[in-house]
Amino acid sequence: MGWLDKNKNNSKTETHNPPVTASPVRTDSKSDAMGTIIGPGLEIVGHLKAEEDIYIAGKIKGEVTCGKKVTVAATGHVEGKVACHSIVVFGVVDGNVDATELITIEKTGKLKGDITTKVFTNQPGGFFEGYSHMIKKSESPKPEASATEEQPNETSKNKRKGS
Repeated sequence: MGWLDKNKNNSKTETHNPPVTASPVRTDSKSDAMGTIIGPGLEIVGHLKAEEDIYIAGKIKGEVTCGKKVTVAATGHVEGKVACHSIVVFGVVDGNVDATELITIEKTGKLKGDITTKVFTNQPGGFFEGYSHMIKKSESPKPEASATEEQPNETSKNKRKGS
């Protein structure tokens, strides 16, 4: 007598489970996608453009444009300009970096190139060679306001000299 025969004779142990169904896969652009991953064995030559996070563990020779965060892993290497929201460098970046918010070089990271950002952090052990251009956190004053502020000072100086 097999195990199937036991279940037929003993209806108390038999249970009915409905079939398992998979939840629908989201295909819209607002899904919580993980982002783009460039694996350690992959080399890309050309312009990489994404509006999602990019994780680079391989090599890219060319420009990288990203609307969000770029992470260059310890095995990652970028040769070219990077334009993004923020970047964290564990590996190597040879090229200028323009980040609208944040650039972080971790202790294993190396960045050779000029940078432009609001916040720059170079962890102890991290390597940076280049010029840094810091963007002001607040908006710069309007040209009309600065011209108005300068004129009274010049006028005041002229009146004092003439008195």
